[in-house]
Order: sequence, then structure tokens, then C-alpha cells
Amino acid sequence: METCMDKRKTASGQAARKRGLLINRDFTLLWSAQAISKLGDVVFDSTLVFWIATSIAREQRWAPLAVSGIFVATALPTLGAGPIAGVFVDRWQKRPTMLLMDALRAILLLLLLLATGILPPPFQLPPFGQLVAIYLVVVLATICAQFFDPSRLALVGDMVTEPDRAHATGLLEVTRNLAVVVGPPVAALLYFRFGALWALIINALSFVVSFLALLAVHASPAAVRPQPQQQTHVLRELVSGLHFLAGNRVLMTIL
Repeated sequence: METCMDKRKTASGQAARKRGLLINRDFTLLWSAQAISKLGDVVFDSTLVFWIATSIAREQRWAPLAVSGIFVATALPTLGAGPIAGVFVDRWQKRPTMLLMDALRAILLLLLLLATGILPPPFQLPPFGQLVAIYLVVVLATICAQFFDPSRLALVGDMVTEPDRAHATGLLEVTRNLAVVVGPPVAALLYFRFGALWALIINALSFVVSFLALLAVHASPAAVRPQPQQQTHVLRELVSGLHFLAGNRVLMTIL
């Protein structure tokens, strides 16, 4: 005789099969946006490394220092803006935040095209100017990522039910790690086949595609814009986080 527990297990298994690997439509769109956006991040950073090493700083003694500047420009905003972004993302609408960050990153990459030599000779940037433009764009794009990533994780809770959240989070993490592995070879192919100009254009298009995928998501936002009476609470959390950072020797050593 079939027990109630057996029926529940059977129903759960049937529901899981019905949902499929990507759970539901909105999560599929979110997963697609994250995969494309993360791949765009990795391809962008790798493209800049190739661009500096093989063109801007080619055969220069300071080439290793110039390349390492990319990693510094990525690490510092992550450590500095990450805690601040987390405080505000908790109170902002997640999907609009992600849309804004993708749009800003696409615009930043398009602006960086001006440093690739597409302008006529009198207006072309010297190598030092190109490096400054690259580092500035990397810093700003990394700050955008600090708002995009936690918004994505929070949005999962809005569109995925509790039994599926572990599966959804795991799938996002696997996709993220896969992008880190696949990104550099893709960047090398784009850069050495098409050059810096078209590599950056294709990278910018990846954020446009991510933007369009997010635009089709219909999940209701989990957070609202903070009310005036909440501002003190926000500042208190921010100060608390900074105190924790200052009191943690490991984190301070990393900084």
C-alpha cells in the first residue's frame, strides 16, 4: 500500500522532472544573462591583458608592470566597493539594478574604443593615455560588477522556490566557474583574429545581450528603495562593516 510519504516523493520527483534543469522561464533568462555577462567580464579582462602585452607595452621594460595594473584595477574596487554595494543592493530593486549595471558596462566598453586608435592621428592617445583609459574603465566596470553579482543572487530567491534554490545557486556557480575557464581562450581568439577594436565591440555586445535577457524577466523585485527613515540604519550597517574590516587582520593584510 502506498504511503503518504511515498506519494509526496513521487509528486516531488514528477514536479522536478517537469521543471527541468533550468527550473522555470525566468530563471532560464537570469541564468542566460549571468552566463553571458560573466563571460563578457572574463573576456574583457583577458582582452585588455593581450592588448597591453602585445601592443601598448610591446617590448617595453615596463610591460609586466602595465599588465599587473589590470589585476590591481580589478582587485581594489572589489575590496573597496564590495561591502558598500552589498549594503545598498539589499535595499534596491534587483532587476533594475542589474539592467543598469549591464548598460553601464556596455557603454564603458564602447567608450574604450576611443583608445584603440580609431580616431585620426591628431586625436590618438599615447600609450600612457591608453593605459589610463583602460585602468579607469576596468575600475568602473568592476564597481558595476559589485552591484550586479549580489543582485543576481538575491533575484534567485524571488523566482525560485525553496526546494530548487540549492540547485539554482549551484547551477549559477558552475556557470560562473566555466566562464572563468572558457573566457581567456575566447578572448585570445577574438583579439588575435579581429584585433582590439572588434574584440571590445563583441565584448560590449555580450552585455547588451545580457541586458535584453534580463529585460524579459518578469520576476517581481524583492527589495524597494529605502525610505528616509531607513538612512540611519543603512549608515549604521556600513559603519559596522567598516569596523569589522578594520578589526580583521587577514582582510587588512589583503588590502
